[in-house]
Amino acid sequence: LLKTSLIYIAEHPLFGVGAGQFASYEGKSSREQGEFGMWHDTHNTFTQIACENGLPAFFFFIAGIGSSMVLLTRVYRASKDRPECNEISVTAFCLMLAMVSFCAAIFFLNFGYFFYLPAMGGLATCVSSAATAEFQKTAAAVPAAPSNPYWQPNVTLPQRNTHELILPHQTARLG
Repeated sequence: LLKTSLIYIAEHPLFGVGAGQFASYEGKSSREQGEFGMWHDTHNTFTQIACENGLPAFFFFIAGIGSSMVLLTRVYRASKDRPECNEISVTAFCLMLAMVSFCAAIFFLNFGYFFYLPAMGGLATCVSSAATAEFQKTAAAVPAAPSNPYWQPNVTLPQRNTHELILPHQTARLG
């Protein structure tokens, strides 16, 4: 079925054989050639979308998956170093893991028209929107960090006499 679906992609690259029509098209084509048709769906969602709807639909399908992963990756990277946003980081990571796992599973399943992938895309969009709002809220509450990367809050330095000359071999005693 995989080879047959790849042949149909090459034969019908623009519009495909019709949404949900792979099994009947394959059976009818096999019968016309004097062969026994399988009358099954292709067992690969990626080739299912490409051969039934054409390559433009396949590229939009891949773009939807890719844009969801980009959104979740951005949220994860922005939140992983913020302790106050730990839940957002974990949520983004779990959704990325679910998306990758689902993409591995649909390589062997024909889930092109089920709601699972659009639902995960919607969850990715919602998490991204909520995380952006949370980042703006926490950025307004936290004062900006100073430009000196070695600055530490609430650190008091020892007082010394400003008239005293400190030689390089004496700097170890200041610590």
